Amino acid sequence: MPFKRRFALLCVVGVVGCRPQGSHTEYSVVEGKNYCQVFTLPAPWSAKSPAKQWLGVSMKYRWPNSNHREILVTPEPEEETDYTTEKVLTGRTLVTPKYRITLTVPVRVVAATEEEWNLSTPARRWPDAAEMTYGLLGGGTGPNLREGERDRRELRLGGHLLERTGNIWAPDKPILLSASKKYVALQSWDGWSAAGKSPYAGKLYIDVYEVSTGRALARIHGKWSDWTPEGAQAEVYWLSDNDLIAPFDWDERSFLLCHLP
Repeated sequence: MPFKRRFALLCVVGVVGCRPQGSHTEYSVVEGKNYCQVFTLPAPWSAKSPAKQWLGVSMKYRWPNSNHREILVTPEPEEETDYTTEKVLTGRTLVTPKYRITLTVPVRVVAATEEEWNLSTPARRWPDAAEMTYGLLGGGTGPNLREGERDRRELRLGGHLLERTGNIWAPDKPILLSASKKYVALQSWDGWSAAGKSPYAGKLYIDVYEVSTGRALARIHGKWSDWTPEGAQAEVYWLSDNDLIAPFDWDERSFLLCHLP
């Protein structure tokens, strides 16, 4: 069962505490506001189901035919589902809008047409969806840690020690290198970790560095609740050597975008 639907079922049966509309995640740019911005799309992904939880649904990104200064986005196709019974309404796929997002700060968002979408080309993401990056720290996904303890593993790239903000490295994708490894984003959080388990609320962090100089370009702080840190940070990707993007929150209408020089 997909992670999103498994989580929804746990909410229904009361195994974990949930908000009526699912989990909550938020980000804010603490440093690097000339490079990074948080923004929200103008409307829900589904007008028919505006309260639908999109958490865990991957986004589809495509390059417009004309340039790589913008990106087109829409969620992967989703069949309508009754999450109280886990019944998928076969053959009834939700219709979602498509947006054109400028890869600039400030960000500009406009509706994209079906013709623009059909003429566009798929955008690759770094790292790949199935790629785990904890090996760059050595060993496995990390030690068990009590509240307040700090993972002692460090990251050195290009001869520089790159510090992350949170105590605990994200277990699966702690290190996100851009397309040609010019930049790196470090994912971490505060809380505890025990045998693959983690708290359902806490603070998260993304630290963005230039690899060649070790210079910190951006620091993003956030928090999550009624979810896991792994789930909250699962959709952070590079679209190129300069563009980092992350949809977040229960309806995935909010985005973090960093466009680096």
